[in-house]
Amino acid sequence: MIECDLERIEGGWRCKREGCPLVHYSDEKPLTRCLTDPGNPFSPNYVKPSRGLGDTVAKMIKKFGLAPKKPCKPCEQRRAWLNNLVPYDTTPPQS
Repeated sequence: MIECDLERIEGGWRCKREGCPLVHYSDEKPLTRCLTDPGNPFSPNYVKPSRGLGDTVAKMIKKFGLAPKKPCKPCEQRRAWLNNLVPYDTTPPQS
């Protein structure tokens, strides 16, 4: 997790990281996850974690520029079938 690199401005705080638009108007320094962090769901660079093999295959097809703008019904069916066939364990490890 990438925290914002905050600097004091008049009336609040601003993140100094390039590309982070965060401005927080408060006297207290906020604890904020930076919007440049790809793991932040509010980041424009956020990549949703894959639930299974279907999601991974769909991301690879999109990355190589082979995917249509909007997935067709057979594409979605293949994705769901592969996700059910090879699901990824998304539960955090127990300690």
